[in-house]
Amino acid sequence: MQTVLRATPLIRDRQRYGHIHYFNKETALQLLIGLGYQIIDYFYAAVALGLPSINFKNLVLMAPRRLASLVNKDLAARLLGGYRLLILTR
Repeated sequence: MQTVLRATPLIRDRQRYGHIHYFNKETALQLLIGLGYQIIDYFYAAVALGLPSINFKNLVLMAPRRLASLVNKDLAARLLGGYRLLILTR
């Protein structure tokens, strides 16, 4: 949601890293299936929760991310960010 509502992070990341694609869980899984991969497993890695940070935004979002993650990890990832989707395929 943050990515959709605010263009600045997208532009900054594109300038910093180059050609980047953005996916949500569903589009990433469908892309891999469409390419002929079999999805074996997937999970969210809570990067923003597992690594120490001095970034003010990350510190402010820590508690809401933890709470939202307990309720629904998909929703937490979509609304608050700070997660990476790891997918195991064959």
